[in-house]
Amino acid sequence: MSEIAPPPPPPPTPPPSSPAAPPTVVVANPPRGLADLAIGARLDGVIVTPEKAGQIEIQTAFGRLTVQTGFPLPKEGPLQLQVSLKGPHLQLLITSINGLPPLAALRVLGLIPGAAGATLPGAAAGAA
Repeated sequence: MSEIAPPPPPPPTPPPSSPAAPPTVVVANPPRGLADLAIGARLDGVIVTPEKAGQIEIQTAFGRLTVQTGFPLPKEGPLQLQVSLKGPHLQLLITSINGLPPLAALRVLGLIPGAAGATLPGAAAGAA
């Protein structure tokens, strides 16, 4: 009589992928009023100059800020930022782009893989 070998065990489940790093911008020389904000303070801004060499300009209540980021951002539009790290350089977490969570906004805008071609809330269908 021959024996039938049991099937091999299933492959191990890969560990869950770690979430992407939160999108941030860094202000090298923050103006005094901005530098005085507490960690967690929120700040509204508008992108006024598109990314060039990793830097963009954002208009805020504290004036125009030149910030550095490695995160793809649209050429224009509103941002909501949150103070996340203070020191010689101020780090701001991007909490909203065009009124959407950052990754969702970038997918909609086609700046990262995902649902390219979808429309932003309030945008007319077929508008470029």
